[in-house]
Amino acid sequence: MTQSYLLAVLIGFVILLLTFFMQSKKLLSSLIILEMMMLTSLIYLFGTLVGASSSGFLLLMLTFAASEAALGLSLLINLIRLYSNDNLNNLFL
Repeated sequence: MTQSYLLAVLIGFVILLLTFFMQSKKLLSSLIILEMMMLTSLIYLFGTLVGASSSGFLLLMLTFAASEAALGLSLLINLIRLYSNDNLNNLFL
């Protein structure tokens, strides 16, 4: 049961990774996919480390995920203020 659960989480992570590389035209969708990848990795870590006393490590990873989301949102707001849209084509000159 646990191995099939972890395999499903890993398959979900790979699908999100492929989606990120195939559909990276808008910054908002890229940030959402990156956040889902981070949450998927947290679910995987929670599934593998549930028996061990590693709640501090999981809390640290969750903190990193929250700070990544806040940083991405602030970058998105600055990009929209500067270019009036969130196309990633504007970033590459």
